[in-house]
Amino acid sequence: MKYIFRFVNLVIFSVVLQALYFVALVYTLVNLSPSIHFIMTALGIFCVFFIVSGRDAAVYRLSWCVPILLFPAVMGMVYLFYNRRVTGRKIEADMLTARKNALNYIDRGTVLTPGNPNNKRLARYIEKTTGTPPASYKDAEYFAQGEDFYNRFLEELACAERYIFIEFFLVERGKMWDKILSVLVRKRNEGVEVRLMFDGLATLYTLPRKYYKNMREMGIECVVYNPLRSLLSFRLNTRNHRKIAVIDGHTAFCGGLNLADNYINAKPAVKTGHWKDSAVMVKGGAAWNFALSFLSMWEFLTRKSEDYNSYIPNSTDLMTENRYMETASVWHDLPLDCESVSERIFLNFINRADDYIYIMTPYLAPSEEIISALCAAAGAGTDVRLMLPFIPDKFIVSAVTKSNYLPLLEAGVRIFEYPPGFIHSKNIVADDSRAAISTVNFDYRALYMHHECGICLYGSKIIADIKRDFVKTQKNSREVTLEAHRKTGAFKRGVRRVCRILAPLV
Repeated sequence: MKYIFRFVNLVIFSVVLQALYFVALVYTLVNLSPSIHFIMTALGIFCVFFIVSGRDAAVYRLSWCVPILLFPAVMGMVYLFYNRRVTGRKIEADMLTARKNALNYIDRGTVLTPGNPNNKRLARYIEKTTGTPPASYKDAEYFAQGEDFYNRFLEELACAERYIFIEFFLVERGKMWDKILSVLVRKRNEGVEVRLMFDGLATLYTLPRKYYKNMREMGIECVVYNPLRSLLSFRLNTRNHRKIAVIDGHTAFCGGLNLADNYINAKPAVKTGHWKDSAVMVKGGAAWNFALSFLSMWEFLTRKSEDYNSYIPNSTDLMTENRYMETASVWHDLPLDCESVSERIFLNFINRADDYIYIMTPYLAPSEEIISALCAAAGAGTDVRLMLPFIPDKFIVSAVTKSNYLPLLEAGVRIFEYPPGFIHSKNIVADDSRAAISTVNFDYRALYMHHECGICLYGSKIIADIKRDFVKTQKNSREVTLEAHRKTGAFKRGVRRVCRILAPLV
């Protein structure tokens, strides 16, 4: 009985009631008179024309058009409530304003050259679309497992002298978070400023209600991105999926990891088995760009102007003796603008790969453009390999992933699945000259609907570490062959195709 009346369950129950009420209201209006039915049906048809002429991905447009054409009066109203273009203008303006304020403090004193022509093009694109130029870094470290990240993260937190910024999609109480929290509280008592940000929907079951108040009582500033309040809101449909940690502006972490025990295999994972995840730590100018990204999001959520000057790190912490040797581009992808930055970055990697491109991702449900690019690269002789989970965590996304196997295998793309458990890393490495580590999954929601971030590393020594991790993981994986995949039953293939149509809406 206590479980039934938990706050989160009451909220979900109220959300379901709102949905039923909304459908019933529209249904009543439709049947109230032929005139109202005609008007709402016409509105639904108009929505179809609006969607078809829009700039969203084709699969997303198709996912809306099918239900609207089947039930124009009802689904047309649903679209008007939840379409990101219709309901997100004010939010978009506020986000862009906060981002613009942060960009005024980026170091633009020296133009850095990534070296390789393909890397130069990629760096120019990121700077043009996000405003973030390539930055130097004097050290970088790749973590092939969550356990490695965890130990190093604790060491760096203990060294903080001025401030600690932590922004993660998911935070869950347990061994990992309790230990991190104890360090944060200790540093706060030493006078270090500590800020924490997490996603409201992701932490619905992992943290108590109003956990941010507990943090504030400990002296930790805390804000929540989009806490679950109402179904009738666009903001419920977009999440803050970023994972950023910044220490004193000169050290930053980013990757696929969240702050929960399964990410470091500290608790039995009955469903997904061994959890394989990765992250990167950078020291130098690139870390400051992550700090600016954090501060801009904080400013957007709190509606309070930030004093960026007070967080600028010492110049000696940012520079190296030869700052032209290793450079990186940090990017932040906004969900409301018309530029799908992460998708374009991935396409740049795929289209400009000469010798090889290795991709490690938990899901493969992207746009047709990415699928076509992978097929074209393999057809041109590039060694294209994908590393995916053997044990899925989401049925629909897994079904969509497997529905994309056939054209890829026929084109010569090699696909591997990881039998020990679940792959959650989001890595790309190409031609020994560039790599990307990010929070971005190869699915529609990550590419178009969420706040995401990542870092492109050019000519870095750790690119070999990322490649080595892929090859090592491949040895513990099984390759999906075209012959075996063609033996999939007709019913299972049909289910996967249906899931593929609906994937962008779930």
